[in-house]
This record gives sequence, C-alpha cells and structure tokens, in this order.
Amino acid sequence: MHALDMFQEKMNENYVWKLFTIGVVIPSLECSLCFGTTETPFHVLRECPFAAQVWKEIHKWCGYQLALDLPLKNSLDSITHLNEKTDLRNALYSILLATLWFIWKTRNEFIFSTKRVAVNKVVDEIKFNTFAWMKKRAKLENLVWHTWCSFSFRNFPL
Repeated sequence: MHALDMFQEKMNENYVWKLFTIGVVIPSLECSLCFGTTETPFHVLRECPFAAQVWKEIHKWCGYQLALDLPLKNSLDSITHLNEKTDLRNALYSILLATLWFIWKTRNEFIFSTKRVAVNKVVDEIKFNTFAWMKKRAKLENLVWHTWCSFSFRNFPL
C-alpha cells in the first residue's frame, strides 16, 4: 500500500472515536491549533487558520499552488500530470508530503507536550527536510541550501 493511501485511510477513519474506544481521554473535540471548530483531519491539514498560513507561506516559497484535495491521491495526481521534469515533480511531491507531515506533527506536539510552534518555524522545517530529501533521495548532489531556500518553480532544477 502506498504511503499516501495509508494516510488517506487514517483520515477516513473516525480517529477521535477510535482513540476514545481504546481509553485515550480526549478533553475537547475542538481543533487544538485554532480552537475554532470540530477537529477533523482535513480541517487540521488544510482549513485551520494555522495550516492555511503554513500553506500560504509554502506557496509563496515554491511559486506553485499545491492543491490539497480529498482524496489525497488527487493532490499527487495534480503534480504527477505536470508537464515538467521529474526532479521538479519530485520536489513538489516532497514539499506536499512534508507540509502535511509537519502540520500534523505540530498539532501532535501541542496536544501531547503543549509545545506551540510558530508558522515560520514549521515552514523552515519543511524547507530543511525537503532539501535533505531532495539532495539525498533524488540524488541532486549539486543542490545547495541557499538556492533551495529561493526555490522557484519556474527556474527548476536549481
């Protein structure tokens, strides 16, 4: 099973109810990042004002509007069908997955250790980790940090 399929499967489950049934005490069903509405995975990852600000900064950085749709496979398909070089598609794919992961990680850090993280710190983590992934996994040995930080969808590869 593809990692994104597993993530989607988890999002489709009523994860709050499952936690409750195994004895996890859930003090509130409100979003732990904005306290504005009932927490659902899609809200946490896309609709929450915190997540929306992270996505806005990511869009500004990479110059490409990454779509986060349900099912999540649609988001990947929008990247896969770009008529662009493989390295660019891999970079955008990595950025999409890292953004999802770090928003979720930030939510969990707050819930389990009451640690608040600023949007700019989350964006910095996304940049750093996607840089490391692209340099090692995509074998872009010539990729340098300064250039990655000024990522441009239009000027890829860097």
